[in-house]
Amino acid sequence: MKILKLLNYLMLIVVFLSPAFTSAQNHFYTLKPVKNVETNSTKDQLRVGTCWSNAGAAFLEAEMLRTGKPAVDISIMDFVHNIYLKKASVFFSSDEMLRVDPSGIAFDVFSLAREYGMAPESAYMYPEKEMMGSREKEGEMDAILRGTLTMVKQRGEGFTEKWENVYNTSLLRYMGETKIEFDYKDKKYTPQTFAEYSGLSMENYVLLTSDAKSPMNKPIEMDFKENWAKHQFYNVSLDDLTSVITKSIEGGYSVLWYGIVQDGNIYETENMALVPAGDMPGVKSQGENQAETEYKPVPEMKITDEMRSQLIGKNISSEQDYLLIYGISNDQDGASYFVAKYVCKSGDKVLNLSLPFTKLNTIYLMVNKDSMPGNVKSSLGL
Repeated sequence: MKILKLLNYLMLIVVFLSPAFTSAQNHFYTLKPVKNVETNSTKDQLRVGTCWSNAGAAFLEAEMLRTGKPAVDISIMDFVHNIYLKKASVFFSSDEMLRVDPSGIAFDVFSLAREYGMAPESAYMYPEKEMMGSREKEGEMDAILRGTLTMVKQRGEGFTEKWENVYNTSLLRYMGETKIEFDYKDKKYTPQTFAEYSGLSMENYVLLTSDAKSPMNKPIEMDFKENWAKHQFYNVSLDDLTSVITKSIEGGYSVLWYGIVQDGNIYETENMALVPAGDMPGVKSQGENQAETEYKPVPEMKITDEMRSQLIGKNISSEQDYLLIYGISNDQDGASYFVAKYVCKSGDKVLNLSLPFTKLNTIYLMVNKDSMPGNVKSSLGL
């Protein structure tokens, strides 16, 4: 028995001294929180193409927490339902053949909340289970809705308004809808009065981007299919883009980030989003001694307007991610990182964004204009 215990002890020593175990105890990045903003837990995306709704709801939830409201789970499906209603109304006034589907951008939540209101998750009535999470059923619904709108538009005055019943009933059957009136914390609300309860001014939010080829400090258009409502983006410098995030977080505001998160820029082991000037952390050249590894942050590229301009067109046409930035941390060398989390899957998965990564890969930000540095706000005429 004593020999067996001795062998087990020796085996533990071997494991503790092994290179694999030693490296697991070391970190290239030792981050110290500087500021964190309160947010709600993240939720899974319920339908394909609706990450924008998760993102917008997550941002609104954080804004309500900031203003002192109790945590509320805002219905993401309510916004998706209402974007179908809005697209139907725009379809007839549009010269183009607007694609009626669930796509949008997070900024749509503000215009939808103004027109239709918003609701807590408890007020949304879901359809039968087989209608949710089925690509086949979602495609079937979209085909029915598009066919209805196209037929009405082609026939013009030959149709009565009864077609709206077909459209709305299809929405109800396939994706449900919010109750006309509902109870929330022992009070009765409608979607409109619940939007009022939020205490948020839906006019107080703006979109920011950085494009050196376009006029600075002016609203510009960005042409991508999800921006069906043609929202405009204020164009600021790269330095202003990151200073807006810093100032917002320091002031207790979260920031919604939209951009490219590619595997090549992610050091997954420590949840770091980087633009290394050389190799990613932990990458060893052949013959390099593991014991000689220097555990410290890797040097990163200096991002220029030219580097960003070369990528932005490609980035807009690629698959993007929404992140909610809610904190700032410093590493052991004093460099700052934005603490963010994915908002279209549950679990609050964190990603730490370096400043070079943020400058290179941000497509746009969504912010409360009151959170912006005074000089940036005034330069934009806000």
